Amino acid sequence: MSAEAVGWVYRHSPYSGQFLAVHLAIADVVNDQANNQFWMALPRLSEKARVNRGTAKRAIDQMVADSFLTLVEKSNGGRSRPSVYRFQFPDVPVVYETRAPGTEPAQQAPLPAQQA
Repeated sequence: MSAEAVGWVYRHSPYSGQFLAVHLAIADVVNDQANNQFWMALPRLSEKARVNRGTAKRAIDQMVADSFLTLVEKSNGGRSRPSVYRFQFPDVPVVYETRAPGTEPAQQAPLPAQQA
């Protein structure tokens, strides 16, 4: 699981609806210890994203075309060896911001002085 990838998708993903669900499902299984790669059989990915298999495949193909994923190793067609992709963090505009536009980030309250 990569909290960084999930956070990035929430803030930057240009997709909505089912493609966003697939992007989030992918981000959730990205292995940040293995160069941000992921490998998951298409039926499992579609189940995790709660979309049909065709939608999951179209979403992956679109994400590769849009440079949000890079194909590292193509599957041999068997279920035991899914394709391997690398999750990308391209420099794209923020789509979702957690604070109101035009406002400053919340200031952290000062910590109370410790008593001896």
